[in-house]
Amino acid sequence: MKKVLVISCLLMALFLGLAGVQKVSANTDYQPKLFELRGVWVATVSNIDIKKQFGTTETQINQYKQQYIDILDTLERYNINTVFFQVRPANDAFYRSEYNAWSMFLLGDGRDPGWDPLEWMIEETHKRGMEFHAWLNPYRVSASTMTPNPDQTVEEMKWSYIQYRQQQVEGQNIKNPLYRKVTEGSPEYKELMEQFVYGLRENKIFLNPAKQTTIDFITDTVEEIMVKYEVDGIHFDDYFYPSGGIETAIENKDYAQYGAGMTLNEWRRSNVDRMVKAVHDAVKEFNNSGVRSRKVRFGISPAAVWASGRLNAGSRYMPGGMDVPGVNYSSYFDLHADTRKWVLEEWIDYILPQCYMDFSYEGDYRAVVNWWANTVSQTNVKLYIGLAPYRYAGDSPWKDPEIIQDQLLYNSRNQNISGAVLFSYKNLPHQPGNNPLNAANYYVRQLWSRKALTPIYAGDQALPVASTEISGSRTSYGHQVFFDEKENALGYVLYRYGIDETVTDSSDKIYKVFNQTTGSKRHRIDVEDTNDYKYVLKIVDKSGAFQGSQNVYLTTDFPQNQAPVISNLVIFGGNNQLPLFTKVPITFEVRDNESESVQVTLEIYEGTRRHLNVTLTPKNGNQYEYMWETLPIEVSGLIARVTAFDGSDQTVLESAPFDIVIARHEKPTGYKIKVEDNKVIITNATGLEFSFDGKNYFDETEFDAPDTKEFDLYIRVKKSGDLEASLPVIEKVKVSSGGSGSSCQFGSTALTVFSTLSLAAIFLLLRKRG
Repeated sequence: MKKVLVISCLLMALFLGLAGVQKVSANTDYQPKLFELRGVWVATVSNIDIKKQFGTTETQINQYKQQYIDILDTLERYNINTVFFQVRPANDAFYRSEYNAWSMFLLGDGRDPGWDPLEWMIEETHKRGMEFHAWLNPYRVSASTMTPNPDQTVEEMKWSYIQYRQQQVEGQNIKNPLYRKVTEGSPEYKELMEQFVYGLRENKIFLNPAKQTTIDFITDTVEEIMVKYEVDGIHFDDYFYPSGGIETAIENKDYAQYGAGMTLNEWRRSNVDRMVKAVHDAVKEFNNSGVRSRKVRFGISPAAVWASGRLNAGSRYMPGGMDVPGVNYSSYFDLHADTRKWVLEEWIDYILPQCYMDFSYEGDYRAVVNWWANTVSQTNVKLYIGLAPYRYAGDSPWKDPEIIQDQLLYNSRNQNISGAVLFSYKNLPHQPGNNPLNAANYYVRQLWSRKALTPIYAGDQALPVASTEISGSRTSYGHQVFFDEKENALGYVLYRYGIDETVTDSSDKIYKVFNQTTGSKRHRIDVEDTNDYKYVLKIVDKSGAFQGSQNVYLTTDFPQNQAPVISNLVIFGGNNQLPLFTKVPITFEVRDNESESVQVTLEIYEGTRRHLNVTLTPKNGNQYEYMWETLPIEVSGLIARVTAFDGSDQTVLESAPFDIVIARHEKPTGYKIKVEDNKVIITNATGLEFSFDGKNYFDETEFDAPDTKEFDLYIRVKKSGDLEASLPVIEKVKVSSGGSGSSCQFGSTALTVFSTLSLAAIFLLLRKRG
């Protein structure tokens, strides 16, 4: 998309001779609009705005998802309401498709990522109350530039590239002209070589715009996306005919066959016209089918300049053109895209020119946007302006952080300009260092400090919307306001007035604006202000009209907030000893009397050390459950802590202490130990093992006694199944010096005393005889 800017700026500089030209001042008063598109392009080509997925494991998929979650988090900070995500950057797809292989910029050429990113991203985007427009590049096939080797023709280079792309999807049935199997030199091969053309200046491969098969394929691709996915828009960028032309021989053949009665340039424009009209017809047919309650929008983002209207522009002059120099890069002459015609014919729902210039030079930003605003004024086509925060990057000449702010201020004064889109996402997060981009972004966020609803289009039909009421509570810091979304709404407008102020529809009394999300969300507004107010909530239907009751709610009527209640905290079914390295359930209930949105966290502590800290959502109603994988080591005195915060008050509940222990066999019992002739014999010893030192165990039940009068014998139950070996029993075994032997029974440590008693009796008899 940036190719327009470089050429345009260089030619403008040559024409005007930059010295002495004064900056054009912008309007100074920003006029916020209730309906205004605020968007950002998320470019996937060359992974400009989002990195590749690095594998298909659950962890790697979640890492990719987290990138998109981070994008949405950033966009919420800007109050952006529309995402233009590049789902088809180079004849490939970020979605499961019959017509396009998996994108090289997702996991790799033709490689299944293991999930459907588009389905998930649309769902996550809609949860935030944002629209999702599927951004496609209709003609581009190769994303990188390529040139033939010295000993290679253009056709040979194309054939080599096509063979490579076909190898990447071997075995997949993809209905894409690129993957058509042909034999080199056959008639089908010649058709394939004419289906794909080489851009002579851009050095890339494109679908041939002249072929009806190209138009049919693009239309099939668009229809597939609309039918399978809940997209809000189909979006094309500025790549049409390659600037600088295509292979002459192929184009001359097509022109001779199909271009009768037209000049070459007229014929080129007619080819692009046919494609745009075909997509328009497909979108219109889908919208009229009634499959969805809200229509899919079709929009295009061309180069800023259609054509020059200056008489001195020579061969690049067009009646009714812009007040810009004829040397400017233009969609009409350089891309053979008659963008004005598409607006006047209403083949598109919106036009989004890439106005990547500033106010510095005569006949630039102001002239371009004014011309576009005038062009759409007599049509039903919306005008959005593409802006360029990327121009602050690197060694760009843009150093004034107020440029984009001035452009938004200027746009806000024109009722025919319905929004703006920023290129691209990677320029929105905070940049390191003293960067003017940070200041520029700050100014944008200040102007967009209040949300806006996405624009309404002519013919949008409203569906019945049930009324919704405000509830609230008084808090220590002010108050909270709540309301529930209703099905079929477009959004909600919350007005606020002083407690003694008259209620009016004045736009300066708009306090908050909310876009519809899932249709069932409960909104909570935390107001850190102890003053009392009146509130009025208005529902906006899909035609842009206000529906439902408009009751007045006073904060003086709000009850005092009550803290949430936590109960029934149970860990592993109530056990206070948990097996190590095992997933165990932790369950509890959280109730809030005001039915507020409650933030619930679960923590597990060992003294001052924290082993777990997670934020949870309810599993069912008020029920919460978390499967915790216990620690791989034995730990005592753990405590689980649940915290519930309703935005005003906090409740904490802690569990009784519990331990993590190794799951072991019980200590051994019932065995017998006998010593005979310095040999130890153990009976009833099934499943036992033995050791002299408590470290090295053996399972023989007969073994030689150590060369000592007494020794310790460690006895334990062996590890089996999920149970570790038991803790050992330590027996003290005495070794006799005769053949009578000794024994210990049933695990007792007593020694046989028979021989000792016999000797005592003999001594007694001898004494009596004496």
